Amino acid sequence: MTFSAIRIASPAAKRRALLNGVALPVMQSFNTIHAGTNSFTVTKPSGTIDGDLLFLHATIYGANAVTQGTGGWTELWGLSIVEGARSTAHYGYWRIVQSGDTSWVFNIAGGNTDHATICYRVDGHDPATPVADSDTKSQSGTTSQIIIPAIESAITNCLLLHLVAKSDVLSGTITPPGGAETVDHNDDQGNIQHLGAHEDFTAGGGTGTRTYGMSHTVETNFGALVLVQPVAGDPDKLEFESTTDNLLFEDSSGVLLLET
Repeated sequence: MTFSAIRIASPAAKRRALLNGVALPVMQSFNTIHAGTNSFTVTKPSGTIDGDLLFLHATIYGANAVTQGTGGWTELWGLSIVEGARSTAHYGYWRIVQSGDTSWVFNIAGGNTDHATICYRVDGHDPATPVADSDTKSQSGTTSQIIIPAIESAITNCLLLHLVAKSDVLSGTITPPGGAETVDHNDDQGNIQHLGAHEDFTAGGGTGTRTYGMSHTVETNFGALVLVQPVAGDPDKLEFESTTDNLLFEDSSGVLLLET
């Protein structure tokens, strides 16, 4: 029997390896920033190495605009939801971590205001074109749910990220749909609440919508879906950095075996 070794970037990526030899992108870690100032500084989540993909979701109380102080991030969305005193602004960015990166400053227009930010780290992505598609949904007023529009990709074996936030007189809860693995859900700053979740999307094509429940009287809420593409190319010839001695082997029938 002939074996070919495929190194996978992390233990989590090993667990998600498919029988066809392709490893899906993996949500690895995150950090949060909560404050009531006119700027915020994003630091790298735990375990970040050069080449990792970072996603930033910022919610600003009062719908104040955000600008990059340090620069180098690609903006996915920037929008405001106007609802009186509960108005919010939402910004989404991504970047590939480069040598020498440590932290990044973002400025908020209009003086000090409450804001809450989450930064997610992903590996196993396509370094050239990591984002296949994204879309957002925003709304205001009394509502018990938000339905995020479908997105799509011709590429299979993607990671689907869910980025959700709400502003509410009462903190309440955000309830994810079935099949979504939640990574963060807390009352952040000034009744701004974030939820981050993800799921494997192996089939390609359209994702369908995702519905999130919102408890209490929601003043503004926001949701986004982002598809992260896997590493491109022939999976039998890919080489990944490994911090362990564990290897995945593929025999001639395409079945992966893990050496431990």
